[in-house]
Amino acid sequence: MSYLQLHNLHPYHAKFYPGVPQYFLSKYANSQSIVLDPFCGSGTTLLECNAMGVRSFGVDINFLSAKMSKAKTEQYNESVLEKHIAHILLANDDTNINFQDANIWFTKDNYKDLCLLFNAIERIKEDKYKVLLEVVISSILNKVCNKRDTWNLGYLSDNILPNKESKLSLRNEFEKKCKWLLRAIIETKDYRNNSTIFCESAGTIKLKEQPDIVITSPPYPFAVDFARNNRLSYYLFHEDIEEATNAETGARNKRNKRDCERSFFEEMRDIYMNIISQVKIGGYFCMTVSDTKRKNLQINFVQWLIDLFLTNNWSIAEDNIRQLEHQSMGQKRITEEHLLVLQKI
Repeated sequence: MSYLQLHNLHPYHAKFYPGVPQYFLSKYANSQSIVLDPFCGSGTTLLECNAMGVRSFGVDINFLSAKMSKAKTEQYNESVLEKHIAHILLANDDTNINFQDANIWFTKDNYKDLCLLFNAIERIKEDKYKVLLEVVISSILNKVCNKRDTWNLGYLSDNILPNKESKLSLRNEFEKKCKWLLRAIIETKDYRNNSTIFCESAGTIKLKEQPDIVITSPPYPFAVDFARNNRLSYYLFHEDIEEATNAETGARNKRNKRDCERSFFEEMRDIYMNIISQVKIGGYFCMTVSDTKRKNLQINFVQWLIDLFLTNNWSIAEDNIRQLEHQSMGQKRITEEHLLVLQKI
């Protein structure tokens, strides 16, 4: 299988492996299918649906996830994009963009370049190009920010401030990413955008059309902080990171809260019941899912999910194990996950 370069537009922790939706689509979808990803994350399922000419809906409560998904699934004109990039690189407006703790997170030169580039991006009138280039600049923030001698996403998530200046140039990294982008979009020039993306909760959204297939990877209990891992992007777009964290089901930072497991399963039940009620009879729910641990005790997420579906008139169509040799997720290493497919009776 070959994978589209555009999947790598923006770093995304615990990103959906493209081969998984490819497998589910090839086995359970056809040209008339409507696919839903209720936790669409960085848009992997949606991009693969476009590649196969299948209509899809993507839902995510995280504003940055919705922005990434929109950026990946739009169609672009290469020459128009080149003109926007050239204009951005010639920009001269370095008005302060009011970035929280900017003097701590960035060198003086990198912050000035961030202001220059971002101000120019925000003036783009064609929304899809504006969103795409917003995602590009967001994608390099964690790479070029100041750090400590030892550093990982957990530090960023927990707001441990840096004390060592970055040697990377934000402008150089932006230029390199734009050159990469111009090559990456060529792969998708013949694809129609068949995706509709909603920045909403999967627990409350009501779709106007019933999906035939759900293809997704749900949040695993207390494994990842999706919002906090992208702290700098929240600062850039002036989004409320605490509000996003509180809304995030199963976030790693909630693992020590009282009744956190009960709250997680209650939230997931509401989400799943809303989604499965909208799937067509005979439709499929395809997902990767795994158990995790909290305080060295197993959280049996897989069996909980299976029981939930079986008691609501679904049957197991497939349950295979996939080994994760290089996957490291948040608080505990996850070595395997289920490729689970259920069918609505």
